[in-house]
Amino acid sequence: ALARRFYHGRTDTARPVSPQSSAFVEVMGRKPYKGDEENKLYWLQEAAMVHQEVQDLANSGLGVDRHLFGLGMMVQDDDPHVPALFSDPLYLRSKPLRLSTSLVPFTPGFGPVADDGIGVGFTVAADSCVFTITSRKENNYVEPFYNLLEEALEEIGDLIRPGY
Repeated sequence: ALARRFYHGRTDTARPVSPQSSAFVEVMGRKPYKGDEENKLYWLQEAAMVHQEVQDLANSGLGVDRHLFGLGMMVQDDDPHVPALFSDPLYLRSKPLRLSTSLVPFTPGFGPVADDGIGVGFTVAADSCVFTITSRKENNYVEPFYNLLEEALEEIGDLIRPGY
């Protein structure tokens, strides 16, 4: 999220993970794929709505991700008074970010932020999306990730196209 309305601008992030997006992923992952389209579409719409709300907050300077990142950077590993949040197993598991994405409107390209990670730069247009997927060559992540992304997008496309 780019908050240009602030002096010198600043960025924040709008993480896509929410209870609604988790529910969407869960219903889409059920086998067989066909069936329950109404429920799948409901959770897609709910996830998109919540994500837009989070994006709007971040764009308005009310995001918390960069603030938490800054606080986390201030924590010293040997400090006996580390706040519980920064020693929580879930928080620790989320570091480093193995999947890093960014909307890159002009030049799609975005590198991974972890040696064993994937970077995805993307551009969204009215009738298409462009993705640039990167990782360290020795990890061999790009092609498998590309195939899974393509499959997921085709399934979502099937879900939202009229007459499905």
